[in-house]
Amino acid sequence: DIDPFGQLNAVLYSSTVDLNNYAKTTNFGRLQAELLATSLVQHWENDVLKMTVRETDIPIIPQQGEFILSRDIQDLADDLNAGAVLISTYSVAIDKVYLNVQLVNSDTNSIVGAVSYSIPLGPRTRGMLNDVEIAQNAQGFLQ
Repeated sequence: DIDPFGQLNAVLYSSTVDLNNYAKTTNFGRLQAELLATSLVQHWENDVLKMTVRETDIPIIPQQGEFILSRDIQDLADDLNAGAVLISTYSVAIDKVYLNVQLVNSDTNSIVGAVSYSIPLGPRTRGMLNDVEIAQNAQGFLQ
């Protein structure tokens, strides 16, 4: 088995996805993934590599409420000598967005670290969830 915390093993990450639709992400999801990667880089001595996955590919497979890494991602992790994959999802509630983050051993699919948190669902967050990209388009959300 690969030690996900071995000195030579990288961590792969990709966009934070909607818990109800693993094929969907938003500006919010992309930003959250970048924030998580930044935090990992600050505390991890190994490489942190971004997975750019085509929109039609799903990097994780839901199975009885758990995430299983797809065979393609396991192969990619092997090719890149990655010991772990950072998987993150979000779920929108009435007044908050809940996020779940798991660090998964790419060889065994076991969770080696996890965190959950929430952020308020204000107008800026709602705009990012709706893919508002420029300030001009955000005026309706910010009033």
